[in-house]
Parts: sequence; C-alpha cells; structure tokens
Amino acid sequence: MRPLACAKVEKELKKVKEKNMKLLMEICLNDNNVVNELNHEDLEGLCDALDKQLKLIDEALEAKSVKGKEKMI
Repeated sequence: MRPLACAKVEKELKKVKEKNMKLLMEICLNDNNVVNELNHEDLEGLCDALDKQLKLIDEALEAKSVKGKEKMI
C-alpha cells in the first residue's frame, strides 16, 4: 500500500476507535436513550463487539508502527 493510502487508513482506524470508545462510555454511563431500550444481553454483546473491534484496531495500528520502524532500520 502506498504511504498516503496507509496514512488515510490509519486516520480512519483512529476515528473508528474514538467513536467506539465514546459509545462504550455512553453505554457504561447509561447516558444514551437507545441503551434504555436494549436488554442486558444486547448490551453485553454490543460491549463485547466494540471491545473486540478496539483490540483489532490497536493491533492493526501497532503492526503498522512496528512495520514502519523496521523500514527505518
């Protein structure tokens, strides 16, 4: 992938991560009207899915930063 394309993907991943973290916080604080309409199992599933997504994003960003460091050596 070209460096510019990589930078765009990285920027998008960071945006998604930020949105997921905000949503997770809203769920935890029970601040969101939608949360009131969901049952406990739905919330657990949503939290698990968001958590997995955050971990995958972190892994992708970490892999990119490690790959970038290897090129510099």
